[in-house]
Amino acid sequence: MAKFLLWIVRAALGLIAFFASVGPEGAKSNISEWLTLAGLDELPPHIRNHNVDQPIAFAAIILIFVSMIPWRRFWTQILAQFHQSARHSDPETLEWFWEMEGFPVYWLGMMRSGFDPVRVTGFQLQGRNHGALIDNMSGFVRSDMTGQSLPIFLNVEGDPVLPEETYGIPAGADFGVCAFFGERNSTRPGINSEQFIGEFGAFTVVIEYDGKRWQRSFGEEEIEAQMSRFVRESRRGTAQPRVTRKATG
Repeated sequence: MAKFLLWIVRAALGLIAFFASVGPEGAKSNISEWLTLAGLDELPPHIRNHNVDQPIAFAAIILIFVSMIPWRRFWTQILAQFHQSARHSDPETLEWFWEMEGFPVYWLGMMRSGFDPVRVTGFQLQGRNHGALIDNMSGFVRSDMTGQSLPIFLNVEGDPVLPEETYGIPAGADFGVCAFFGERNSTRPGINSEQFIGEFGAFTVVIEYDGKRWQRSFGEEEIEAQMSRFVRESRRGTAQPRVTRKATG
């Protein structure tokens, strides 16, 4: 019985390998190739000499079920998810904080005065270094619409500093990265929301450190959702009850 089970396992693995290489459509017209690959073109003697009608029927059901799985699409999706996760985080070194106290963070820096249009000042994100000292770091924010790139700064005691002008990020340290849209030292920092959507309505952040690379893309829907949330919350702030002066005259 043990030999029979090993034969079934071999057949199943052969079928999986065959489908992974040629796909379901190719398998339909090349079934003899799988039979040879799986060793099913000739039954072993220890199976021919025993009453195996029921086991063979059971094995046939299993193999039919396995053959119905779209292997190419299955593995493509698995590999795509793995690749996406690898791009968005490096659990051995960097952790990024997408929430604070249960609320999503603003990775877009925005400002608004009264009911004036929103101005987008920059990109911002907090992280933590779970690895060793990072002493070689650089990065940029690149527009997916125009290709324009903006340098990444480290937040050092509230001031933006280029990474090469620091002693690096110590092991276990929390840190912040940022980039600026428009003139940083202007009396009106940032750019208006309409200009931002036209120039950076979709962008990618790339950070390279000690031979590693972290990359994250921000699409149009994600950006518009964050800007809409800021507008809603800023409106609530301007609609607070307040005391006003009576009209005179």
